Amino acid sequence: GNGGCTLIVKAMAIRMGLVDGFGNPAGGRTRWVSVRGVVAGATERIPTVTLVYRIKGKQMVVEAGVTEAAMGCELLVSRREIAQFEDDGYTLTAR
Repeated sequence: GNGGCTLIVKAMAIRMGLVDGFGNPAGGRTRWVSVRGVVAGATERIPTVTLVYRIKGKQMVVEAGVTEAAMGCELLVSRREIAQFEDDGYTLTAR
């Protein structure tokens, strides 16, 4: 999991209607988060969207940063949210 916040790739956020074609959040409200990349000391300021997802029957409502970074996946769940699943007795594994 990501140590900062949940991240969603911009292309997926567009497909889901969470942002417009420019990456601006739908609904007119824009909040921002600064995230650190793989380059030491580098940060990026990205918009956030409210995201609702369900894994194994547990629903989460979170603020997710919209990124254009090549992460190797479309959604990277934060470590904090993974811990919430574990606290509720869920076991999550990676493939």
